[in-house]
Amino acid sequence: MEIFYNMKKADNIRIKKLEEEFNQKKKDYEDTCDKLNETYDPEIKNKLNLKKDRLEREMQEKEDEIEKLKSSTSYKDVTEKPISPYLTILCNRTEQKSQIEEEYKKFKQQNSYRSLVFVVHGDEKQSHESFLIRMQEFILPKSIESISYRFRKHFLEWPLKFDNLRNRLLKNLYENIFKNTDVSHDKIKDYFIQSSSEELIFYTVITTKNWQEQGFKILDELLNFWQWLYNENIIEKQVIICVLIKYKNDGKKINIIIEWIKSIFNFKSHHITNKKIYAHLKSINRDNKFNDLLIISVEELNSITIQDVNNWTHREIIDFIDKTKINKLNRKINQIFHDWKKQNSSESIPMMELEEHLSKLLEELT
Repeated sequence: MEIFYNMKKADNIRIKKLEEEFNQKKKDYEDTCDKLNETYDPEIKNKLNLKKDRLEREMQEKEDEIEKLKSSTSYKDVTEKPISPYLTILCNRTEQKSQIEEEYKKFKQQNSYRSLVFVVHGDEKQSHESFLIRMQEFILPKSIESISYRFRKHFLEWPLKFDNLRNRLLKNLYENIFKNTDVSHDKIKDYFIQSSSEELIFYTVITTKNWQEQGFKILDELLNFWQWLYNENIIEKQVIICVLIKYKNDGKKINIIIEWIKSIFNFKSHHITNKKIYAHLKSINRDNKFNDLLIISVEELNSITIQDVNNWTHREIIDFIDKTKINKLNRKINQIFHDWKKQNSSESIPMMELEEHLSKLLEELT
């Protein structure tokens, strides 16, 4: 890698030198043309014409050499590319990525189920929405290369009130797709038919507070809604359903220990509810009551370690910024984790916090 990098750097230096030489010859050529227009002496004119022809050939040679180097792989690699806005969300989540890829491949190959349900769960500071974007833009499209679907996602809002739940969910579905709740079943059927070349992702966010206020049947009720859509033939194509479950953060850090002690005595302790939700999700794969839905509980989203981030810099960032900047980036990352551990007594950082730090670092280095 070191040898290849030095070759890339040498090509870049060579191009700059050739461009300087070309510009100098271009200046000489323009001066020669000016002199040709000003002189009437046949002997001088002949010498100037010879010089003009020579400069034209040399300029063409320089131009050809520059173009050849610029079209080479080595030059393209050494040139810094625009930083992708998605780079920061590619940090870690290796286990979840592998699990989703494997299950999606099975789903597309078997055709035994009409919907694939991914239950993505973790602390509310683990950037569930960013992980969903990663699924849409990277994980799912690359899982089966022969599929050229566009992955379009829709938000299905979870109702605050539990009564008449099916109608509330249906209205929320119509509102998101059509920006109108007064929609017939035929219209939604047509939408799914017209979307045959797209892979549709529908996602719903459920929080610890929802579980506390509405009970532990809310996930089953959401899945019942999707099963009903298939039973009524409102939907006939395969779709992907993502349920983003966010555990309320109890704030169990040394610097807010007083707030934590208070929460222990709260009869609605988030921590207790979170543990119950987690146990419920553990059993969901073993007890599938929904004939048309393949339900997968994805590995919990956890905080990110410094090793994860160092791997990310070498795996994702090295093609975007100069190697010397990579070293600087790693030093700054080490400082971030050092400061975080000092302030929070933890060696891992929630993804939501880390995304902000990494975005700022990449902006500084580009």
